[in-house]
Amino acid sequence: MGRLVRTPKFITALITVKYILSIGWLTESQKIGKFAEESKFPLCDESFNEMFKCDIPKVLSIPPTERAKLFDGITFYMTPGVQPSRSVLTEMIEMCGGKVDKNRKSYISIQEIHKEKPYSYLVLTAMNDLHLVYY
Repeated sequence: MGRLVRTPKFITALITVKYILSIGWLTESQKIGKFAEESKFPLCDESFNEMFKCDIPKVLSIPPTERAKLFDGITFYMTPGVQPSRSVLTEMIEMCGGKVDKNRKSYISIQEIHKEKPYSYLVLTAMNDLHLVYY
């Protein structure tokens, strides 16, 4: 198997599924002539875990209903240059219970929001967009 990469589809899977399986599951399923037990074939990739600080089995041990609350109560604003695209990030944020604003709030509004609930309004930006977020 090749190197595991972090793609929007993979992140979506981490948010929603119960199992992400190794290729061994396919091999075993073919060998026994039926679907093998999923829990015996978790996908483990130490280099991925190290690079992205993401322990896949640990993430998947959290029930999907709890993973879907990761951004509960958090609103995001994204500048135009964010990658992956705004639509992909919006889908992931909303899958985790967050909200996305189309228009950035004023600096004063953000300060007021953070007084009530710190870190509940986050701005995602890219290097080329920094001029859009300086106050």
